[in-house]
Amino acid sequence: MSASFERSARDAEYRLLATSGPYAGSVLPLGARRGSSVVVQVKGWNLGRVDRVWLGRGLAAGKVLQRSDTGVRVQLDIPAGTVPGSYRMHVAAGPEEAPDPVRFEISEVPEVTIWPDSPAGRNIRFAYPLRSS
Repeated sequence: MSASFERSARDAEYRLLATSGPYAGSVLPLGARRGSSVVVQVKGWNLGRVDRVWLGRGLAAGKVLQRSDTGVRVQLDIPAGTVPGSYRMHVAAGPEEAPDPVRFEISEVPEVTIWPDSPAGRNIRFAYPLRSS
């Protein structure tokens, strides 16, 4: 692969991933408050068979609520004693784990996500500090 189209691309790395297994590309919300229960939407490819989602090294196991080929909706219960920081969210379908986990932040700050299917005109009260996805 030639990367000469940009001056900075000379030092860039490129990877091609070919898999029939699940691939997780993003997650919303981007994080959660420790001690909370949150529903997240993982987007990607080949997610229709996902049966396991977990955070960190066994920190929290997710409950798959809904899935399609391009998305999985999962409930996560974040333990109250979790140290704030960046964690990796893993997805798997049977024995096939997605090769690249997505980053998920745990913090002390409440996170609010307004989903596309939220009722129109819904009043939402905010308290600060707040992180929005």
